[in-house]
Amino acid sequence: STATLVVPDEQTTEAVQAATEGLKHLVVECKIGDVADWELLETLQVASYDHVLLLRHDGLAADQSDAKVMVTLIHVRSILEEAGASPGVVSELGLEQNRTIAQAGRADDFVVGNHLVSLLYSQVAQNPTVHKIFHTLLSEGGCELYLKPIVDYVQPGQAMDFYTALEAASRKGEVAIGCRTIADKANA
Repeated sequence: STATLVVPDEQTTEAVQAATEGLKHLVVECKIGDVADWELLETLQVASYDHVLLLRHDGLAADQSDAKVMVTLIHVRSILEEAGASPGVVSELGLEQNRTIAQAGRADDFVVGNHLVSLLYSQVAQNPTVHKIFHTLLSEGGCELYLKPIVDYVQPGQAMDFYTALEAASRKGEVAIGCRTIADKANA
C-alpha cells in the first residue's frame, strides 16, 4: 500500500519519514504544500486513490482548521466528480456544527474529533467497565480485522456450520465475526 501525505514543510516530511521508517507493507510519500491548493490536489491524481482522508490541523483554531478541511473537501469532491471516481472520503472536523455544512449535497463520512472523544469519555464515566473494552479496541496494539480463508480453521470440503468456525477461531485466540460462502462470492 502507498499513503501520500501533504505536509506543510520539509521538517514535517523528515518527522513523517522517521516515524514510518520501519513499516514493511506501507510506502509513505510526502508532498510539501497547502492541502487546500487546487493545483496541488490535481497533481496528486486523487481520483486514482482508494481512500482519501482529510485531517484537521491541530496548530490552528478549530474554526480555521475546519475551514481548511472544508475547502479541501470541496476541491476533492470536484476533482472526483470530474473524473467519475468515488473513493471513500473521510474528513475530520473540530466543530460539530460544521459537519452539517460539510455534508450538504453528499454523504461522505465525517469524524468530529473532540465530539467523538467526549462521547467516549461520557460512556466510560457512566460505565467504567467499558474502559477495558475501549482500551483494547482503540489502542495501538488493539484489535484488528482480517479476512482469512476458512481452510485456516477447518478441513476443506467438509460440511460445517458457523459455530464450528467460531470454535476453530477461538482455539487460535481469535474471534470469527462472519463468513462468506462460495455462492456469496459469485454474487459479489
